[in-house]
Amino acid sequence: SAIIGAASSGPSASAALATTQLQLPQISYSSTSPALSNGKQYSYFLRTPPSDALEGVGIADTLVNLFGYTKIASANTDDSCMPPPRPIAPSPCARSIRSER
Repeated sequence: SAIIGAASSGPSASAALATTQLQLPQISYSSTSPALSNGKQYSYFLRTPPSDALEGVGIADTLVNLFGYTKIASANTDDSCMPPPRPIAPSPCARSIRSER
């Protein structure tokens, strides 16, 4: 057994807290936050795309080796692309959206 998802890093981190406690593998197809690379905290979490930490290196390599750029600049922040993980709990918003359908 395994869990597929979530589609973004924040929900994946929250789910990974539960799946780690259950020793149940979780595989995400699009969660890229470098924080999810912490094998101690997310020991049962796997992903198919690389971490965002590798993205800049790959882009720079492509610009230099494929397009011949000799000068490259980038702008970035040092904040995480995901909020701190929270335990999974039913959301009042999710219930109200479902009841309107």
